[in-house]
Amino acid sequence: MIEKNNKKNNHFTEISKKLLHNIKKEDIIYCESYSHKIILHTVNKDIYMYAKLNDIEGYLSSNIFLRIHKSYLINQNYIQGLSKNVITLSNGIRLNISRSTSKEIYEKCLLAVLKKKYES
Repeated sequence: MIEKNNKKNNHFTEISKKLLHNIKKEDIIYCESYSHKIILHTVNKDIYMYAKLNDIEGYLSSNIFLRIHKSYLINQNYIQGLSKNVITLSNGIRLNISRSTSKEIYEKCLLAVLKKKYES
């Protein structure tokens, strides 16, 4: 179960198997839907939970997180490299971009990369 996010400190809370995870949104590199589970890949660890990626997407900020594939939701702040069909994240993970929306996603990711470059 996911509790509503706290907009003041940019966290959301996930409760599973009697464990409570208070997760900073900015620490999430990407979310992956795999075998009826969601894996939150964070800077410190991977967190497994039962949820739908659509639900997770609803809790995370749409101006930072981007759905690049039916199975992947990425934090645009961690984009390291970009090609037409693949995004490379700062942790070295390469994720495929959905073919049906690749042009739109490529453009959004390119803007995020350029924005990050000029803000540094």
